[in-house]
Amino acid sequence: MGKILDKIKQLFGVNQRKMLQEGIAPNPVDLNQRKRLDYIQNQRNEFRDSFKNNYLENSLSQYFEEYLKQINEGKDTKPYNVLTSLNAVNGNPELNRAKEQDLLYKINNSNMYHIQEQNSFQTGETYFYHIKSNNHRLPDKESMRRIYLNCRDENVAELVDCILKQNVNPNFYLKMVSTNYMETNQRSEKIVTYTDDNYLNLDLQTLRNVKMQRPDLFKDSDKMNPFMQQFENFYAVCAQVNTDDYMDLYGNRFNIPNSNNSYIAQIISDSYRDAAQSIAKKDPNIAFLLDNQYYNSMDLFVKNYPYINAYHHDELMRKMEMNMNILAHNNHIVINGVNAKPIINQEKQQTNENIR
Repeated sequence: MGKILDKIKQLFGVNQRKMLQEGIAPNPVDLNQRKRLDYIQNQRNEFRDSFKNNYLENSLSQYFEEYLKQINEGKDTKPYNVLTSLNAVNGNPELNRAKEQDLLYKINNSNMYHIQEQNSFQTGETYFYHIKSNNHRLPDKESMRRIYLNCRDENVAELVDCILKQNVNPNFYLKMVSTNYMETNQRSEKIVTYTDDNYLNLDLQTLRNVKMQRPDLFKDSDKMNPFMQQFENFYAVCAQVNTDDYMDLYGNRFNIPNSNNSYIAQIISDSYRDAAQSIAKKDPNIAFLLDNQYYNSMDLFVKNYPYINAYHHDELMRKMEMNMNILAHNNHIVINGVNAKPIINQEKQQTNENIR
């Protein structure tokens, strides 16, 4: 157990680019010539340049497939929403509603916790409930950690209830997704515990105790955001981003929300856009992607992913891997499948089995 905790503990924790007004986007490259594409795909599989990072390749494929699916469904696509919906498990959110209301009633009538609602700017609906110990104080950003849990929709409130009953952390903070959100959105990280180095071990032990007593509530908890570091096959942990000053590939800095998922989503977008434009310089069929007026149209770039992936797969993957390594290093973000910095310091792991 000490090795797992040591791995978790070692998570490492100019002018803004001018926003360009989008013009009328050209149609993506036509991919109806299936026989030709199938032939190219078969040739690539047989004689491919051998891109070696299979984990990253599969994760990115999953990401772009989900992005295209959401575009086709007419959703308001955003890289962050696509990322946090990866590996979301199906369930029946309506079965969660009564349990959610019961839980909220108990919390509001207790003297241990209080609730803050996080509402949608567009609809005013509550998307998340932030449940905090009374007199909760946020720790220093440098020591903050987030623990991510996935579960079936109908189990969210009951699982949170069990966690609160088992909790012995006096400075506890947990966020859970609302039933309203689950009815219209997919999310693979439905419960997030905000903790720090002092209480990480305690909060993880609480989750293990609950899982031992109620394993049914953890059904599908092994399905996580593939870009997150996962432990014990049922939760992910990341260091809190301690800045909202993101650095892009060109050294420009600008503000984005200071969450790990926000940074990973931005890194994937920047890496893909740069790779696609690099390829577009040599392929006249997608030369329009070099037009500055389309720089901020991520949907347009993603719509052309099937063509770029079919004709330039290995180059795309190699360029994206290189970009993601640079961006992860520059922004001190750990991404599963990206080797900017190792999550485990092997030498320290062997000599330090404890976590404070």
